[in-house]
Amino acid sequence: MRGLDALLKIAAAAEDRAQGALAAAVRDRDAARAEAAALAERARAARDAVRELERGARAAALEHRRYASALAGRASRCRARALEAEGVADGRAGAYREARQRREAVGGVIAARQAAVRKLRAHREERELGDAAQRTRKEKTR
Repeated sequence: MRGLDALLKIAAAAEDRAQGALAAAVRDRDAARAEAAALAERARAARDAVRELERGARAAALEHRRYASALAGRASRCRARALEAEGVADGRAGAYREARQRREAVGGVIAARQAAVRKLRAHREERELGDAAQRTRKEKTR
C-alpha cells in the first residue's frame, strides 16, 4: 500500500511539473505572439511612412524602406518562434494530460484496493458474528 502511495505522490509531482512547464510554454507563446503583432504594426507604420516620404526625399524613403523590411523580417521570425512555442505548449499539454491520467490511474488502484480490503473485513466480521451466533445457539441447546 505504501508503494502505491509513493507512486501517487510521484505521479502528482510529475503532473505539477508538467503543468508548470505547460504554463511557461503558454506564456512564451503568448509573449512571442504579442511581440510579433507589435513588430508587424511597427512595420506597417514604417511602410506608411515610406509611402509618405516617397513623395519627397528619396534617400530617406530608402532608409525607411530598409527599416520596414528589417522589421518585417523580425516579425516573421517572431511568428516562427510563436509557432514553435505553440508546438512546445502542445507537447507540454500532452505531457501534463499523461501525468494527470497516471496519477488518476494510481488513485483508482488505491481506491480499488481499499474497497477490496473493506469488503474482506466486512465478510470476516460477518463470518465471525455468524460463528459466534452459532456457538451461542449450541451453548443454549446443551
